[in-house]
Amino acid sequence: MNRNIKSFMLGPKGENHQEFQSLINDIIADHVYWRRNFYPNDKPAIRHADKTNKDYLEFYDNMRDTVFNFLSRAKQNVPFASSRYLGHMNTDLLIPGLIGYIAGLLYNQNNVARESSPITSELEDLAIREYLNMVGFDSKKGSGYITSGGTAANIQALWVARNIKLWPLSLCCMLKNTQSSIIKEILIEIGLVDELVNECSCYDILRYSPDKIITIYDEVTTKTEFIKEEYHKEIDKYSLQSLGISMFFDLLKDTFPKEKHEKYLNGGIKIIAAINKHYCIPKAIEILGLGKNSLLAVNYNSEFSIDTEKYFEVTEKAIREKEIILATVSILGSTEQGSIDQIDKIKDRVRELGCWWHIDGAYGGYLFSALKNAKGEFLQSAEIKEIIRKELFVSEIEPDLNEMQNFLDLVPLDKIIKKLSAVKYSHSLALDPHKLGYIPYAAGMILFENKKSFEFVSFDAPYLWRDDPSFVGRFTVEGSRPGAAATAIYLSTSLIPLNTAGHGKIILSSMMGALSLAVHLEKDNKYDIGIHIINKYPETNILNYFIYNKHIRKLSRLKELHDRLLRYHLWPTTENKTFMVVSTELKVKDLIKYFSHHNIEIDLDENSDFPVLRSVVMSPFTVTAQNVHSQSILQEFSDYLIHAIVVEINKMMIDKLMRKIKILIIDDNPTIKEQLIDSPNFRGNNAIVFDQALNKETAISVLNNREYDLVILDINLTGKHNDEGGIELFETILKDPMHYSLKMVLFNSSYLNQNKEKIDLLISSYKSDMKINCVDKDSNQNLTKSFQERFWEYLTELTGN
Repeated sequence: MNRNIKSFMLGPKGENHQEFQSLINDIIADHVYWRRNFYPNDKPAIRHADKTNKDYLEFYDNMRDTVFNFLSRAKQNVPFASSRYLGHMNTDLLIPGLIGYIAGLLYNQNNVARESSPITSELEDLAIREYLNMVGFDSKKGSGYITSGGTAANIQALWVARNIKLWPLSLCCMLKNTQSSIIKEILIEIGLVDELVNECSCYDILRYSPDKIITIYDEVTTKTEFIKEEYHKEIDKYSLQSLGISMFFDLLKDTFPKEKHEKYLNGGIKIIAAINKHYCIPKAIEILGLGKNSLLAVNYNSEFSIDTEKYFEVTEKAIREKEIILATVSILGSTEQGSIDQIDKIKDRVRELGCWWHIDGAYGGYLFSALKNAKGEFLQSAEIKEIIRKELFVSEIEPDLNEMQNFLDLVPLDKIIKKLSAVKYSHSLALDPHKLGYIPYAAGMILFENKKSFEFVSFDAPYLWRDDPSFVGRFTVEGSRPGAAATAIYLSTSLIPLNTAGHGKIILSSMMGALSLAVHLEKDNKYDIGIHIINKYPETNILNYFIYNKHIRKLSRLKELHDRLLRYHLWPTTENKTFMVVSTELKVKDLIKYFSHHNIEIDLDENSDFPVLRSVVMSPFTVTAQNVHSQSILQEFSDYLIHAIVVEINKMMIDKLMRKIKILIIDDNPTIKEQLIDSPNFRGNNAIVFDQALNKETAISVLNNREYDLVILDINLTGKHNDEGGIELFETILKDPMHYSLKMVLFNSSYLNQNKEKIDLLISSYKSDMKINCVDKDSNQNLTKSFQERFWEYLTELTGN
């Protein structure tokens, strides 16, 4: 069945509120019916008479007041569902997700174990199976669970990775020290005594791959089943979980005396990730007791994905210096640029290293749904583009954006598919349904390629465990987990499948929205303002961009401009909600090539941070959204941003002068002054004072009595006695030494061309240092654009921008 994307969400204007409200009412009514009919002959605990009690009534009055006070305050919230919100990873939510969450809340199940969540634990298992299939893991072999978010998921993955990597050393220490003959006999029978005790060094054992370790663990567990209590009691003496990091490494130094001074016995265990990894990765490393220095941060390339050459260099150096790579963390959709690491290019190296391979797909994991069909097969990029063209929104887009066909070809689908095809070779993957899954907070997810991975971090809680394999709380980072999240994810996945017939449509629409925004931002504008999109062809739906203009020459001033734009025009506040954008920070050194291209002087430290604007186009409706004038919302945003930039550039230049700018307009057209004052660039700007003289005589009088920073002169000014009033006035001004430092703009180029020799002669005769620019009026006798250009040039020179 092909799903209609417009039925998935409540809608930016609450368009589907009747259907949503009806379902909510049905859920509450059904829940109450269930309560009433569980032993219907039992007497009610709350009688009608209780409801007439003064305290009872007063409580509900107070509660109603408190709730409505909250609702009033809530309306000051950021309107995430609006297409005008182009900030963080927030937007409208899936109706099945909202309905599922609300329904699940009423039953309040705790997915720590089936006896406290008989229904929602089953729903969680069913949903996890769908997600395993989506990312390419075997749903029978793999497993996972719902977390509170990506942080808990990433901590879980690295916790498992650490314990798996070090477990064989616990086994080796036990073999060398145990007094249990039966345990030794079993392990001799398996062949592990010779391998772990006689043949392998500590370094060799640490190079075991996770797959090999799990195989050994499985065999040992099977063979010791009949003495499992004795076995677990014995190995526990040598386990990391019992001893802790410090004592465990002391044990290793005693057990492997010949390797006593090697790095890996002194904490030389490393985790590799790109420098733009999520901040929870170093947090996880610290929690696991490995220390911040255990993180090897590899730089990214121009596409903000891990630099594979640097990755190979780092891993080769680690091997050379006998450092153990515990895990490689790859990013599938960074939270800053939406970039995807070159997963396909490093998969063989990861296997060679024998390290755990974790994919942080908390943000970008849902890309699979945009690339796969109902059979779970990757589609060809041409097939995906055809879905976009025919089934989504191209027919609704305004005519000038029917260049959609052109920028459809800019989507790097082939590259994305190639990267994602390699994910199935990893060991674990984090995913966040509360991001691109459009599920209410809190709902994250961790998936493991092999369910046996969980056994390396299991704990027992006798009051819940009771040999019940469904007690997942024994190996999860979090104990209590809301069944409501499982219900929300299950309902959404059941109704909106994780492929291009369902959820993939949302993702594709969101990606097209980001590309459409890029097209609008890069359109030419009449103010010589440029918007440089750093990740021009995004792999997800996130854009990073910065502003440049020929009149802002220094990077420090450009940084100030970005700060002002965010503070006064874009940051979501109670007063400012026309459009909402946020920012992120990139190192100056990573942006130098872009700044240099625009002739921006680098006057900041290369290691300092520079604020770039960041838009996450989450809503699938943004690309087709229109305002009341049937104008694209994205085009309106582009116009709004350009206007805000013009306003702030003018203010920055004037603020630096610390005084008002005085401008004299000499023109016999009385509307010129009004045109300037009322133009979008200067409207409401009381730092500029405009005066106008309608003739030569008035101009001379005014110039003799007041100082001006700039004079705009119509060279075709009609004088009282002849038609050369403008030229005569120009000569008069040139003669007077008090006007030598004056800046002037001459306009009316047709007349200028006719009298060019005369004007040039006047300038050379008086050897004036006066700054003179010649511009023209437009067809409507309006000089706003030309004036603005000259005005900015003047201010740039004056303020040193």
